[in-house]
Amino acid sequence: METSEIYKLERSLSLPNGLRDEHKKPPCLQMDTAQHDYNNLHSPIPTIPILSPLTPVDSNPLNRFRRQLAPRLTPWKLQDYHHSVIGLHHEIIDFYNYMKPTPAEKRMRSELVTRIRSMLQARIPEAHLEVFGSCSTQTYLPTSDIDLVIFGECNGDPLKIVEEELRAAGLANKEIKFLDKATVPVVRFTELTTGVRIDISYDMRSGPEAASLVKKFIKTYSALPKLLVVIKQFLLQRDFTEVFSGGLSS
Repeated sequence: METSEIYKLERSLSLPNGLRDEHKKPPCLQMDTAQHDYNNLHSPIPTIPILSPLTPVDSNPLNRFRRQLAPRLTPWKLQDYHHSVIGLHHEIIDFYNYMKPTPAEKRMRSELVTRIRSMLQARIPEAHLEVFGSCSTQTYLPTSDIDLVIFGECNGDPLKIVEEELRAAGLANKEIKFLDKATVPVVRFTELTTGVRIDISYDMRSGPEAASLVKKFIKTYSALPKLLVVIKQFLLQRDFTEVFSGGLSS
């Protein structure tokens, strides 16, 4: 028996009565849309019967490798998503729930900021430290940095003082960058124990103001944090997270 005849026979045996006519659409092209409310994104997706193929998927080494690798490539995947906007909506929600900061991550970053604030106030009592950027709006990725800004009067260059204190306190690794020629001067370093990158600037009010604006938008548009996390991960995978290299910042 020819291969095409075997496939036709297997397909006809797998179809319910009334659908074995070769000229009728197979079940994979039919959906019971009457039971699905497309205005409600949380209503169940109608199931679609799948025809069993003549050759098992596992007989193809590449497909077998992809199936084994899938859980590691998409660890946020909790279901089979429908190939539609509704399926995309559900996957974005699952991705956000997987990527959003955990209580441990929030505590780690909060403790890190507290340590830097204590170090700064011991040397510059008049100064105060504020958090802005994604760490302030709670839309950061696990690999995102922490943006800090110093306000208040200071005798001398506050960023040079911060650089000196960081070296003395042993909070940073050996590579501490003082970018004094940048549009916004900043001290950039990686914290020694956590591996989190930190940027500290001075008297830059636009940062906290932008963070405050984003928080207002988040209260108005509940879907905004989810979209921000997806876009940030998309840009991160393509090395477009830095403005000077043609990317977008927070």
